[in-house]
Amino acid sequence: MFKKLFQNCNPFKSLLSRKIILWIFGSIVVIEIIILIPSVQKREKELLIQLQQSISGKISWLFMTTPEISEPEFLDQLKTLQINSNLGTILGASLYQENGQLINSYGENPQLSFFDFNKQKLLIKKYPKKRRYDLVFSQEVLSNNHILVIRCDGNLIQEELWYYKGRIIFLVLIISLFVTGVMMIVLNIIVITPILQLRDDLIKAPDVLRQVDQKNIFHSNYIKRNDELGEVMIAFQEMFTRVYETESILKIEQDKSEQLLLNILPPTIATQLKEKQGCLAQSFSEVSILFADLVGFTKLSQSISPQELIELLNQIFSTFDQLCDQYNVEKIKTIGDAYMVASGIPIPREDHALAIAQLALEMQQKIREFNLTKNTSLSIRIGINSGEAIAGVIGKKKFIYDLWGDAVNTASRMESSGIAGTIQVSSATYHKLKDHYLFEDRGMIYIKGKGQMTTYLLLEKKNH
Repeated sequence: MFKKLFQNCNPFKSLLSRKIILWIFGSIVVIEIIILIPSVQKREKELLIQLQQSISGKISWLFMTTPEISEPEFLDQLKTLQINSNLGTILGASLYQENGQLINSYGENPQLSFFDFNKQKLLIKKYPKKRRYDLVFSQEVLSNNHILVIRCDGNLIQEELWYYKGRIIFLVLIISLFVTGVMMIVLNIIVITPILQLRDDLIKAPDVLRQVDQKNIFHSNYIKRNDELGEVMIAFQEMFTRVYETESILKIEQDKSEQLLLNILPPTIATQLKEKQGCLAQSFSEVSILFADLVGFTKLSQSISPQELIELLNQIFSTFDQLCDQYNVEKIKTIGDAYMVASGIPIPREDHALAIAQLALEMQQKIREFNLTKNTSLSIRIGINSGEAIAGVIGKKKFIYDLWGDAVNTASRMESSGIAGTIQVSSATYHKLKDHYLFEDRGMIYIKGKGQMTTYLLLEKKNH
């Protein structure tokens, strides 16, 4: 439980939180140092005053007990004078007359002279390098017209100051760590965690946008704040909602465009065309091509309106389109009332001839049904050939997936030289279908551009 709480409240997982915490900790330390310096100076002054008061008391006591003491005797007594051992010891002294004349001195001579005192009115002078203090005692303390300058050892006072500094620094660190720790927790709860959650939402947003049919659930949806960060989260939610709606509309439009492209081109060719601009062509060694032409359509167009004519043609060709999907063959194009189909492209298949033959028979049947329904007398002339062809897309505008090659031309001639209401196939297609379908041999006929060719009429599928 505590481990999970620490993980959730760990502010160091964020670069921003680390910077803020370091700034807070550093600021507190700097403030405490600024407070520490005058505090140490004040403490040193207090210790020196205590030292001065201790010596003043001893000197006053000395004059009270021996009021007629001479100057040499006073200095001798001063050598043996015992002051507060916690503050320091007397290392030397100099005694001056009121006019500044040195009477006598002993021990370590003070550097603070009578003239320094008289000119600058210094009562205490510190010598940090030697850890010494010089104290001045005037006539008020000595009860005569003399001035005394005493040199004291400052080691004990300096040690006391170091202990004092150590205690202050320790308290500063404790306070700084405590305040920083509290700030870490508060900062993590009210700022860092929401920011990290908002960051995670931003990272997750693109994935959610791709899932148009699913709800967008973010951490920021469950956080209610009445501050600037709350306004940022609301702005993010509103922005995402607008982007989400726009993306949904774009996805629908993209699907429409994709479907429109797939209605024009085979899926594999459409994918290649999107990835590679320019000419796309592929050779196929075995394909079957069908050409179909509506017979009687021109005569029908003279008896009905153009709108009715187009509606009838659309019904017929839409039915043929469904048959192409049923037999998994590729519709190539329509030219007027002619319909072109290929089998074995863009994905090769071994039964390409069988599929195209069955499609042709179904197309005949659909025309018969159409005549009964619409009370028309249309018929269909179909030609089929099998062989090698090249398929692809050329040009830069109004793309169309088309076929080229001698096999395509021959299939077109099979249709144009055929008989209305029949399916004429070439010798190449016949040999692929003869074991599965019944044929009528037309013999040798003249084919424009090809000469004499043996052709066959596809009748029906064999009953095995």
